[in-house]
Amino acid sequence: MAMNFQISDEQLAEINDYFTRFYDYNHWFFRLKTLDIILDNPEKFVNECGDEELKKENIEDYKLSLKTEICFTFFHLAEALFSLMICAHSSKLPWLSMQLIKFKEICDNVRDTILQEKLTDEDLRFLFFNGVIGKEAERKDIKDSISFIRQYLKRMGKLFLDNKLYLEYKHGLRLITLNSQIKIIPETFGNQVPVLTRKGTAHVYLDYKLLSKTGKDEQYKVELVTQSFDYQLYLRLAVINLQLIKNIIETRKQKLKLKPGEKMIIGIFDKHNIDELFKENYAEKFTFRLGRSQAQANTKE
Repeated sequence: MAMNFQISDEQLAEINDYFTRFYDYNHWFFRLKTLDIILDNPEKFVNECGDEELKKENIEDYKLSLKTEICFTFFHLAEALFSLMICAHSSKLPWLSMQLIKFKEICDNVRDTILQEKLTDEDLRFLFFNGVIGKEAERKDIKDSISFIRQYLKRMGKLFLDNKLYLEYKHGLRLITLNSQIKIIPETFGNQVPVLTRKGTAHVYLDYKLLSKTGKDEQYKVELVTQSFDYQLYLRLAVINLQLIKNIIETRKQKLKLKPGEKMIIGIFDKHNIDELFKENYAEKFTFRLGRSQAQANTKE
């Protein structure tokens, strides 16, 4: 992405300095912290802080809504992180470029750059440890942090690209969130013992699959998808995304006012266990697709 702006280098520096100093990443922290605290004991929150309207609502529906918000906040933070990474790396005015970049460009970059591990150690150091140079850049905790970030971005990027639910959320559809259960029972007569049972919190949405295409006529199968999600997984990842955004901003902010001999205060990621971060409860993990119908559609593309 090559973008040029009709302002002087001095004006560019002034704008970048301003937005670097005042970029508001704390609103993510406040949102995540609030959701986490309420979910820890939603009944107590409703009883002590809820008004009459909230107290009339079903507490299980309230919990489902809060869990969904954490899931979608992860996607929001991931989009913000990837946008900031792209624009901080390639644009002279990242704060404006982030507004102009298209969602497809972000997904393409994740797919073609992050998942293919095309970012070098120097790229990651420039993004997340900007201004850390010389002997400081050779510290073991810095190198270990860069190694972690590379692995984390790749695994998190795969989750981000599974974003049908996120698009539903962004467009205000939301569809259905529920506590769901599936059982697989053998057809053997008289045997009603399930060979597989899964239950958990799930999103339900519509999807489609192309069956055949003749010219502009396309035949689709419509599917009802029930997909479980672990909100605690998304909470953990959202926190890491926030910490990475904070590193991008804080290192640049400190560079603006750092005096000779002073050292930066930077976030380190060398103690994180990546497998623990992405750990899920597989007894509650499932995706169930039910073909509902077939329909023919004419397209003009």
